[in-house]
Amino acid sequence: METYDTNEILRQARAMRAKELRRLQGLMAARLVAYVRRLGDAVRTRFSRKSQNAKPAHGATLSLRNLFGWNPQAH
Repeated sequence: METYDTNEILRQARAMRAKELRRLQGLMAARLVAYVRRLGDAVRTRFSRKSQNAKPAHGATLSLRNLFGWNPQAH
């Protein structure tokens, strides 16, 4: 029967976990940048309109809903 090096297994597991966390942080950062840009565009569009009777921009609402509704397990 083979012996298992538990210290090596634990080290590899920690390294794999750290790598996955870095990957998820990169995904979240990329999404956050995209959503903040969309939010900025929506706010800029809203405040640049001359008419007060214009419909409000819904891009900000959509951006925030997508940002907080993101499920990393779905990808």
